[in-house]
Amino acid sequence: MEPCGMAAVASVSSLALLDFAFLFLHTALIFFNLLGWAWKKTRRLNLLSIGLTVSAWFVFAPWYGLGYCPCTDWHWQVKK
Repeated sequence: MEPCGMAAVASVSSLALLDFAFLFLHTALIFFNLLGWAWKKTRRLNLLSIGLTVSAWFVFAPWYGLGYCPCTDWHWQVKK
């Protein structure tokens, strides 16, 4: 049974908001991975971010394939 009325509107609205949040945050993470080394104050955080990204690519590789990104997967689950 599908939600109807206000529940359906709230569900669609929250999914649209979540879609926008994933789009913004994932894009920000990508740009931070690319440019975070440029400022001395963010270099350690950038190293951690890149380390987590590369770890996800290789740790999840046996199950999901090389280069798997949990953020991308979660975003596509919201889009469906």
